[in-house]
Amino acid sequence: MNKALRQHRLRKCLSDAHFPVLLSTLAQQFQVSEKTIRRDLETFVNDYNAPWFISDNKIYLDKARQDLIELQDHWFSRQEVESLFALNHIIEQLSPGALKSQLEPFKQRIQGLLVSEESGQNLGSKIKLLEIADRQVEPNIFQGVIQALAENRQMQIAFWNRYKDETLLRTISPQRLIRYKDNWIIDAYCHHRKAIRSFSLEAIESLELLNHAAKNIPENDMQAHFQSSYGIYAGKANQQALIKFSPYISRWLQYENWHPEQIGHWSIDQSYQLQIPYNKDEELIQDILKYGQHAEVLEPPELRDKIQQTLKKAMKVYSGSGFVPDE
Repeated sequence: MNKALRQHRLRKCLSDAHFPVLLSTLAQQFQVSEKTIRRDLETFVNDYNAPWFISDNKIYLDKARQDLIELQDHWFSRQEVESLFALNHIIEQLSPGALKSQLEPFKQRIQGLLVSEESGQNLGSKIKLLEIADRQVEPNIFQGVIQALAENRQMQIAFWNRYKDETLLRTISPQRLIRYKDNWIIDAYCHHRKAIRSFSLEAIESLELLNHAAKNIPENDMQAHFQSSYGIYAGKANQQALIKFSPYISRWLQYENWHPEQIGHWSIDQSYQLQIPYNKDEELIQDILKYGQHAEVLEPPELRDKIQQTLKKAMKVYSGSGFVPDE
């Protein structure tokens, strides 16, 4: 029996085993030495993330990692499996071009992992990711951003500022591309503002790659800017929102992660209160309003007032007064 076949059968044997399993038993079953079985197990753990370990000449199941999911002799966490499905979906959705061609080998490897060895069925075809609010990005814009990142070059972009309803010209040093809530965003250093900013790709009307090296922002500075505050409207958090959710919607809300530093707790009336650090409140307001009568802002008073004013404007629309312009 060659090495590849032995290791394949050994993995199957251990996947179906009742632990612990004696090394001597496996060595006798596969007609090799115990040292060979040890080396095989080291390969499984180090190269394929298998949830096993050896102690006292026995193989045990690592209970702390027993929930790993096996796909094609590789073991993944739930989050890693979700990422595989997401990556497969994103590559499928890319427009034809250089980037999609470059990612094709990765797509083939991902799809190879998602094919069931027993049935031959593609698990990727059984899971559908719906992008309800996906905003389309022009292929040349996407390609230009990727090229700028790959070559570490500055870009000059013309982008539509939705708040001011005007097109602005900016020189930026792209730092990283973000997929956030089904849309693409480039985090960059803005040479005009001399600060870190985020630009939605679908709002970029044109771009030009410049022959200047991009200004690189230390990762610690990027993390501090984007993780200290709520959502993509980042910046150093200077306020805390306290939101109360009804007992009904709390059944779902308790499992949602709005922010890495959020604090949630149950109230005596079975409602759920969530405390979230934030800087700008536009996105936070949108996420609160989607819960309608099931969410109430308790703090700060300024945020509570903005929610009230937004709801009053909505009532005017439904009373026949028409749209109320934003101030």
